[in-house]
Amino acid sequence: MKHRLVVLSLCYCCMNWSAMANAKNVVPTERKQQVISNVDTSLEGTQKYVLRVTGTPFYMTNIQLRLDLLRYSEEWSMDLCEKLVAQVAADGFNTVSVPVHWYEVEPKKDRFDWTILDSYLKLVNKYGLKMEMLWFGANSGGHVQWLGRPNKNAVHLRTPDYVLYSPSPSSKETTSEFTIRRDMSDYTLDIADDRLRERETYVLKEVMNHIADWDAANEKKHPVIGVQINNEFIGMRTTFPNSLAISYLNGVAGAVKQSDYVVWTRANCVFWNVAGRIQENEAHRLSGEKTNLDFVGIDTYRHHFASDASFIASMRNNVPYVGKNFRMIMETNSGIPISAQMHLAALSGNAAFDYYSIEALYGRNGNKIVPLVGHLDDIRRMNKILQSDPVDLATKTHGYGLFVHNWEGVDGGTSTANSGISYSPIYPTSQGISILRSDTEVVLMSTGGGRFTLPVGMQVESASYGYFDKGNQWVGQGNVSLGQTELFDTASDKNPSVFVEAGTTVLLKCKGTLFPKPYQIVQAEFVSLSSDAVAEYDIQNIGFAGNGYVKLPSHEGAYITWEQLDGKEGGEHIIRIRYSLEDNRQASHILTVNGKSYRIKLEPTGGGTKYNYFSISVPLQKGKNNTIHLETTGNYYRPNRVVVPAPAGNIDEIQIL
Repeated sequence: MKHRLVVLSLCYCCMNWSAMANAKNVVPTERKQQVISNVDTSLEGTQKYVLRVTGTPFYMTNIQLRLDLLRYSEEWSMDLCEKLVAQVAADGFNTVSVPVHWYEVEPKKDRFDWTILDSYLKLVNKYGLKMEMLWFGANSGGHVQWLGRPNKNAVHLRTPDYVLYSPSPSSKETTSEFTIRRDMSDYTLDIADDRLRERETYVLKEVMNHIADWDAANEKKHPVIGVQINNEFIGMRTTFPNSLAISYLNGVAGAVKQSDYVVWTRANCVFWNVAGRIQENEAHRLSGEKTNLDFVGIDTYRHHFASDASFIASMRNNVPYVGKNFRMIMETNSGIPISAQMHLAALSGNAAFDYYSIEALYGRNGNKIVPLVGHLDDIRRMNKILQSDPVDLATKTHGYGLFVHNWEGVDGGTSTANSGISYSPIYPTSQGISILRSDTEVVLMSTGGGRFTLPVGMQVESASYGYFDKGNQWVGQGNVSLGQTELFDTASDKNPSVFVEAGTTVLLKCKGTLFPKPYQIVQAEFVSLSSDAVAEYDIQNIGFAGNGYVKLPSHEGAYITWEQLDGKEGGEHIIRIRYSLEDNRQASHILTVNGKSYRIKLEPTGGGTKYNYFSISVPLQKGKNNTIHLETTGNYYRPNRVVVPAPAGNIDEIQIL
């Protein structure tokens, strides 16, 4: 017996020694941080802030997919959930927003389980989708909620027991390793508790590192492109200060930015605190701490509005233009008849748009997915045209590089873009998009069918219908004949026109250079301004690039100064000022270029949304040391000897050609 024990002990020691020796010989795997997605706020080559995935502009057709509620409350099998994901892809969505709960990845402290997360990643990879992971951590709507519906199948709290424990949905006997704000509710954790913030940050970083490992082992398709930090992060009965809320969200978002798998981060807000949260996050961005939270957006629903018309109109301006904040509607109704039109209303306000949720569109009948609403074809046609030219939609602004015709989705009349392209829908709900893609290319889209009429002087050499592929190259699926045909003809006013079928995209290739391209563009709202020259973003003057425009006052002495402008090799250059002027009178200004002054007059443009150019040829110095100064001289008129101030113009940007 003793001999056997000695032998076993020696064997055990040898095995341990061998294991330790092998461990010493293992070369640690070097973890490499990947930037999968980001928010590009440079405005270099774009007219608005842009979401990018692996460097490419990305326009989302997104819908939230509540796999959690389907699995827990409705008891759907994963096979049935997969059928729903397949339907999402078939309907033309390219992204799904999917909740992932703290408890699902860490059911017990320091015991991680990736089963549920991996099943989601596998599904989106299989069906060619991208996923925004909605991280449901310490706070969802002001408190910790249950995985399922409490009155049906609660299952478990969304956090592990050490974070918050409750014996039943109705219990007030909750416990936590962290501080509970019982003045708010028995299920509200104190976000001022640094231990909670540190723990949630640690867990989320583990999640992101796992996603990096999973992605590396599964074809590197990069399924996750964004992370929402918690959900409608508010208090109960009383509010958390915006400064505290943003500080907490920034801390947790740091887990994503410091992980091996870096994507954009966002926070969704209810309508009453979105403006304050954006302002606070932008202040954070400008501070020494900067920000890990890329942008803040809104959740908005029809029941908050008196009418369909007011709800659709809100899509254009319910997220303010502030600093470097990317504007996104993060949740809004998918199940109402006007939901497809809402998407283009948002695009006409330069906002990204996400639906809530797929469960409003589809249900189950046994083991089959069945439609629940009658407007699915509207959504499918919308998704089809939006995915036919995603790069232009992601980079160009309404009233500038693109124009949304009939943005309300209720007007059967003709609308005309700044480019001179007009659109006449065959139905009042049919919307159109015209895009100035390049100097020689124009893209036309229609949701329900309509006729585009082109301006005089636009000479079309060829026309075809199709789409742009992932490499941003045109894939023609058929030619559109020029001349007197059903598709392309000459209207009664002799302007060429083309009828675009429902759900169709047409590319026109035109002769010559239609629109001269500047080599440098600098927005007015981001440069040096006098205190009385106001940076604004009024929706009544939509058509601007960047984050707004500068409204000049009538009196003299207000100014905008652009510095460090590039004169290339020097010599004569054309300077263009892009502006709108809603008055019927000229506006007088002094333009000073490197100390030499010119008196200029801006012509009326016909309205605040109609932008035009003032051009002048001036000498510039070699290199990036040029300064241009625009100053008001006083703009008034005197009916019956009464002095009345006149508009002096809304200055969007300066261009150098």
